[in-house]
Amino acid sequence: MDSARDLIHQSGLFEEFMPDEQLTISTRLGNRLEALTKVRESRKDNAQEIGYASRPFLLCNLPIRKVSDETLIWERRNGHFFLRIEASPKFGLPFGSDRLIPILVATLAVLQQSREVHLGSAAEICRLVGMDTGGYSYRRIMEGFQRVFSSTIYFGTDRSSNSRVLDTSRVAFFDRMKLWYDNSAKPAKGNQHERHDNVIYLSEPFWQELQHHRIPVDLNVVRALKDAPANLDFFLWLTLRSWTVPKGSMARIPLFGPEGLTQHLGSTEYSNPRRFRQKVKEWLSIIQSAWSECPATVNGDYLFVKHAEAINPRLPPGLTPATFAR
Repeated sequence: MDSARDLIHQSGLFEEFMPDEQLTISTRLGNRLEALTKVRESRKDNAQEIGYASRPFLLCNLPIRKVSDETLIWERRNGHFFLRIEASPKFGLPFGSDRLIPILVATLAVLQQSREVHLGSAAEICRLVGMDTGGYSYRRIMEGFQRVFSSTIYFGTDRSSNSRVLDTSRVAFFDRMKLWYDNSAKPAKGNQHERHDNVIYLSEPFWQELQHHRIPVDLNVVRALKDAPANLDFFLWLTLRSWTVPKGSMARIPLFGPEGLTQHLGSTEYSNPRRFRQKVKEWLSIIQSAWSECPATVNGDYLFVKHAEAINPRLPPGLTPATFAR
C-alpha cells in the first residue's frame, strides 16, 4: 500500500487528524484511492464514463446503513426540497448500496431513451455498478430493488412566501419489474441468471423527472465509492452544487442547522460538530484524489463552494445549471 500512502500525502488526507507514524491504510481505502487516481487521469484525457443520477436521491439521501426493522419512515430535507420514504414492513427501508439502483436505472433509461429499461444479465448489472459478478453481489442488488420498489416515495418542495405552498409528488419509481432472482442459500451452478434479460418499467413521473432533470455523473467515481455511501452522496451532491454556483461567486453552505448538510445526508449520526467537520474534510480529500479541481473547502461551520464542472465532456443538449434550481 505504499502507493496509497503516497496518494494520501499528496492530497493531505488525514494529516490534520493524526501524525504520520500513526497513519494506517486499510486495503479497502488503498484500493479506493488508487481507483480514484485512475479516474483523475481519465479526466485529464477527457475519457470519463458518464452516467446519470436523479434529483430525489441526490438532493436528499437514503440511509447510510440499515436502520432498525421498526423504522419504516425516513425523511431528509435540502433547502426547500424534501424526501419522505415509507417502507414496506416486509422489506424495510432502502439503505447503503441501494443508492446505486437509481443511478443504474437512470443511466440506462437515458441511454436507451425508453421507460422500458433493459438491465441485461446479472453479470452486466454487477459490472455496471462495479461489483463482483458472483451470486452474492447479484442477490444484494436484487434485494435492493425489492426495497426500492416496495417503498412509497414522496419528493417535493416546500416554499414559503406571502402564502405557504406545498408542492409534493408521490413517486412510484417503477411500474413493474421483471428480475430473475434466486434467493436460495446455494444458487444453482452455472448462474442461470445469465440467460435472462432483466427489465424495469419506469413510472411516467420518474421518466419525466429524468427527461427534465437528469444529472450527469462520473460512473467510475460511483464505482470507486460504491462501498462508501456517505462519501458517494457527498461527491454526487457536490458535483451538482458546484455546477450551479455562478461563475465568479462562492456559495456558503452551513454544516449544521435547518439548512445544513446534516439535514440531507443519509445519516442521523452527525450530531457531534467536531466529528462531522472531520468527516467532511476526509470526504473532500478523497474526492480530490479523483477531482483535483474540486472547488470546496471547510472553514468553521461552513462549506464554501465555487463554480466548477466535475464532468469534462460536453453535456447533453438542454442541460443547464438553472434546470436543477426549480
